[in-house]
Amino acid sequence: MPRSRIGTVLLILLLASTAVAGDPDWQVRDTAGAVRILSTMDPDGRWSSVKVGDLVSMLNFFQTGRKGGAILVQANNRIRLYPDTKLEFPQSDSHPGQDIYQSTGRATYTLTGPDPVRIVTPWLVSTTTWGTVTVTIEDGFATVEAHQGKPIIVSRFTGRATILNPAHMVRVDSKAETLFQAAVEQAAGRSVLD
Repeated sequence: MPRSRIGTVLLILLLASTAVAGDPDWQVRDTAGAVRILSTMDPDGRWSSVKVGDLVSMLNFFQTGRKGGAILVQANNRIRLYPDTKLEFPQSDSHPGQDIYQSTGRATYTLTGPDPVRIVTPWLVSTTTWGTVTVTIEDGFATVEAHQGKPIIVSRFTGRATILNPAHMVRVDSKAETLFQAAVEQAAGRSVLD
């Protein structure tokens, strides 16, 4: 086989393996109230209603209404979205695992690994491979509560990081340098499950 053909075959195999190893879709397991989806690939940019069994692909926005809620599943991973929550599922090219952007609301992420999931908010990034965390965004703050596992929390403003222990929480806003440290200190020993 000529060298150019070998190179072409190798390139095709590499691209095929990358496509297979890409971020799998999330499936809608349950919904309540108003729930909708927007694909960034839709030239008209229209939101569509969601039903159980629908797939949420990368490059989609997913949003619950004022009285809406949803559960998304991907293998053994699960996201529970509460009312007024908006998620974006961008393509994760720069690192293993996947990114989920949460811009509003409250969501509980139950993750089983092995690849990390980065939950990105306007104020912080929570990276979790295994465990359960609740991320809440309201009144100019982002809060992460660790129920199981030890997520790594990083301030998007200062780059400061901490490992969050179970039954602890961190709260970050635009004054992240002082609030971030105070939130970690104040959370010590405080149960988020009460």
